[in-house]
Amino acid sequence: MPRIIEIGLDPQRIALTGIDRIWEATRRASEALGAFSAEDVQGDTQVKHVAIVRNYLRKLVAAGIAAEAGWSTGERRYRQRLYRLVASPRATPHLLDDGQEARQGRRTQQMWNILRGPQARRGINATELALLAATEATPVPVPTAKLYLHALYHADVVILVRPAVGGPHGQPAVYKLRANSSPMAPRVLRGRLVYDPATRRILNRQFDGEVEL
Repeated sequence: MPRIIEIGLDPQRIALTGIDRIWEATRRASEALGAFSAEDVQGDTQVKHVAIVRNYLRKLVAAGIAAEAGWSTGERRYRQRLYRLVASPRATPHLLDDGQEARQGRRTQQMWNILRGPQARRGINATELALLAATEATPVPVPTAKLYLHALYHADVVILVRPAVGGPHGQPAVYKLRANSSPMAPRVLRGRLVYDPATRRILNRQFDGEVEL
């Protein structure tokens, strides 16, 4: 049986904090209003400072995901910058200031793409995953791949094909996906939580290691 994480808060609310919560609120504002302001988005989140939302919207504009759409009506001093979404991917865009995808998000997606592909159909270990997932722009360290596989195993996303064998001639653990999966990569969050953006759920299994991928 999986061990439920005892954290005293609703794990689903934890999953949608920070950028995830801002992005979900941005999509809702776009659907409801068409053109929306940072204040519209902030009002649908737990983000205290509207400047955080404005900064994220600027990144979306730089990435071509959103566009500026003029100003709200009313007195000049109360007018708000309006935005509209050009694209609305379900997965949260994790972006740098120039609109480029953050390496953190790319690395996780690259590993996930390999896990879903033919190279991992019969099973894959952390060294193989790191090698196959790495690109010149976004290398994948073996410890990162090992942690990701370990986290997915304890979230019942992958199964253990062959356990690790110790000793000088030992072999690393081999894993493969349990079932068909979404193209959106599950993310490992701080606090030992694995978040599935496809279902918007926390997969409540504990694991050893605490990092955000």
